[in-house]
Parts: sequence; C-alpha cells; structure tokens
Amino acid sequence: LVYFYVHRRNKILKKRINDLLKNDSNSITKANKNNIRPTYQTSRQVPNEILNQIVRNLNKFENEAGFLNQDITLSTLAKEFKTNTTYLSIVINNNKGIDFPSYLKKLRVQYAFGQLTKNKTLQKFTLSAIAEEFGFKSSTTFSKAFYEEFRVRPAMLLKELRKSSNR
Repeated sequence: LVYFYVHRRNKILKKRINDLLKNDSNSITKANKNNIRPTYQTSRQVPNEILNQIVRNLNKFENEAGFLNQDITLSTLAKEFKTNTTYLSIVINNNKGIDFPSYLKKLRVQYAFGQLTKNKTLQKFTLSAIAEEFGFKSSTTFSKAFYEEFRVRPAMLLKELRKSSNR
C-alpha cells in the first residue's frame, strides 16, 4: 500500500515538473517583470511623483536582480530608493498584492527556476549552494518558498533536470 502511494505521488510530481518545464521558463520571469502599475488606491495614499519614482525603482530592482542580495530588507531598499518604508510597503502591497517578504521570495524562486532550467552548471550545485546563490539564507527556506510557488520540491526538480541532461 505504501509503495503504491509513493509511486503515485512520484508520478504526479514528475508530471508537475514536466508541465513546468514545457512552459517557457522565461515566461515565468517575464510575467513578473514590468507589471507594477500605479493604481487609484495607491495614488491616493502616496503622492503621484513618489509613486512613479518607486515604480521605476522597483522595475529596475527586478530587472537588475537586486532581490538576490541576502541582506536586502524593506528598510535598506527604501533607503536605496530614497523614500520611506511606509510608501514602499504601500506600493508593493497594493500593486503586487503581497507583502514585502513574500514579494522577495516570489522573485527569488521564479528567478531560480528560470536559471536552473537554463544553466547546466547550476544543476550540479547542492541545494544549500543554490539557495545561497539566489538570496536565501538556508536551503530549508528556499525549499519551502519554491514548493509554495511551484508545488514541486527543488530537489525533485534538480533530480529530473540532471536525469534529462544525462540523456
């Protein structure tokens, strides 16, 4: 009975991985980029000039992969953008629909997925090294965030990617 459960679960996970890989991995990161748009709700709470500046800075932050820095916080990013944490938080919350830590995790795991599918060298790294490479402080945090986003463990994805590259 346990064998059948494990076998079925592995089959489902492999199907998920194949479905993820069939989708253009670039579409995952492209879908996330440049989709921050000022909204009416935000513009009432944040002055328009500041709102537009924050949106431009966030787009630059995403395009230049600034989210890979392990030490980035809302406070440090606000200082870098020359704004305050309240305005930055409001813009992220209202335009992305998630809080700052979730925003960072999402950017990181989507970027990691894209890079892992393209870069054969990264596929040889340990999970801890990959987690650190993409801005996470531990492999556990990376694994949880990756699973939340893609419903597949990164170790399983790596296993399948390594198998397919050996063929």
